[in-house]
Amino acid sequence: MVAKLRSLPVVSRTYKDLIRALEDEECELHTVSEIIERDVGLSTKLLQMVNSAFFGLPRKVEHVRDAVSLVGLMNVRHLTVTTNVFDALAADDEAGNLISALWNASIDIGSLSCELARSAGRSREVCEAARLAGTVSLIGRAVLIRSSFERYAGVREVSGAGANRLADAERAEYGAAQHAVGAYALGLWAFADPVVESVLGQEAPAESGVSSADHPLAYVHMARSRTRVEGLIDETPLDTAWLASIGIDGAEMEQLGSAA
Repeated sequence: MVAKLRSLPVVSRTYKDLIRALEDEECELHTVSEIIERDVGLSTKLLQMVNSAFFGLPRKVEHVRDAVSLVGLMNVRHLTVTTNVFDALAADDEAGNLISALWNASIDIGSLSCELARSAGRSREVCEAARLAGTVSLIGRAVLIRSSFERYAGVREVSGAGANRLADAERAEYGAAQHAVGAYALGLWAFADPVVESVLGQEAPAESGVSSADHPLAYVHMARSRTRVEGLIDETPLDTAWLASIGIDGAEMEQLGSAA
């Protein structure tokens, strides 16, 4: 299903040019900005994201160069992939509307993941990894919806008819839940291992093997536990035992939740 997606980021000329530029140690900001400006859709999405609650900037950003400067060159690659993937999946139909709802929820999860990591005193690198992982945490569900809306409608119907969670209904229908599909896709698209691991382990972090509070999984899991959309995003029980095992106790959890 992942391989059948059209307009994947890896086949985009803009994406290839962008990655080539970013891999050049002498690459300058204006070069990256010029590449992005060649793609009107990407420029628009980048400015839209930078001006959203995703970054919470105090002023409106109107130029691509300013956006690139504020976001940072290394984050541009991830933003390019994220926006292009959701654009490739989206459409003006019922499936597209569902995917748009996922996108909106994903931005919220990403922002909350980052805020939780920041409130815990983690490094900027961990905070931004948590933001990215939270933002792509539901991309597997978008892949499943776009692959066959009718088939996924059946999954939602099964989930809504009983006590089954969407993830369980996905496993029954496809053999894998959305977080496994998403992690697989992100691995193919060369996302960093901590991001892939966070997407894969978002609902059951104890099975991940992650044992550090500096890993973005901790904050993605906590953000997911606070996000539920009926018929689209499962309620994820908070694994307090696992959090305690990596040094986040109940009291700190409450403080993080209040701060975020």
